[in-house]
Amino acid sequence: MFNLKFIFTRSRFPLILFPLFFLFCGTMPAQAGQQAEYLVYQSNQTTFFAEQEYTLIWNRGRHYWQDADALKVRMVYANKTIFERNYQPVFPLKLDFKYPKLRPGIIADPVIVITAFSQGQVLKDVYQKQLFFFSQNQEFAPGLHEKDIGILDQTEEGVLTALMNELEISFTKINDFSDFDGDWIISAGLDFTGSFSLFDELTQAFSRGVSLLILPPMEGEFSWPSLPEETRATFSHESIVQDFDQRLNLFTAGPEGTQADVYFQLGINGEDVVVKCAKADKGYSWLEFRGKESKMIFLGWNLQTNVKTNPTTRILLKNILTQERNKKRRLQ
Repeated sequence: MFNLKFIFTRSRFPLILFPLFFLFCGTMPAQAGQQAEYLVYQSNQTTFFAEQEYTLIWNRGRHYWQDADALKVRMVYANKTIFERNYQPVFPLKLDFKYPKLRPGIIADPVIVITAFSQGQVLKDVYQKQLFFFSQNQEFAPGLHEKDIGILDQTEEGVLTALMNELEISFTKINDFSDFDGDWIISAGLDFTGSFSLFDELTQAFSRGVSLLILPPMEGEFSWPSLPEETRATFSHESIVQDFDQRLNLFTAGPEGTQADVYFQLGINGEDVVVKCAKADKGYSWLEFRGKESKMIFLGWNLQTNVKTNPTTRILLKNILTQERNKKRRLQ
């Protein structure tokens, strides 16, 4: 999939390029040389907790052999087969499993392999994918204990506060963005509708050197004329999570791919570039303003929904707050 990452300065020059970007993207050819699709994995999840029950589901792909009369599913780790099961080729194919207990600090990376058979003879390995398993007691907080984090929770049910408590991250509750001069302010439940001053409040904290992480839910639209001149804006999609760690998968399982709670759409209001916080499945799910000493990140994914079932939430949040990004780390 072709992903865009725009980086804008506050100059008006990039506005002239908007039509060219959209024209270019609309005429991009489909990628060639894609692998034959024998089986389709009906989830984006590749990171899991050990000792927890999961169900993996596959459907028949476009190139699945009609004469295959049996399937074998194996999970292999360190050249040892952890388990294998035989199935009739009835779809959807469902695998219920629970990975064995891991010692804290150990991350297992087995490969799941599905082989097709016909009359007892191997046809082909029709699916192969690497998965990652983390201990239930994995310590995700190192590096966060020395961070001074303020929480501005404007959700109706206090879901942001509950998330931080679940992750055992120390924080200070604050009432507005001017109250805090620590390392990070994390906020959720912001509504920019009809409020021109709200983004200015974010900007003032950003200009003081405080970094901000804004989580769903959020509504309305905003522009950024009050940001410092040296600020850069990066718009991106789900793939940016793997800039932090290649083990991180997309957040929401489903055949249509990751669904963010909020998408950031670019628009023009008069002479200003604006960002609209939309629920429609169109736009960007990551918006980052980066200055000399701080950053302001708008995240479209709801981290609260799968914190107990997917380690990605914990790892990504830790890496954002500790500013760990390692693009050179690539898994084979």
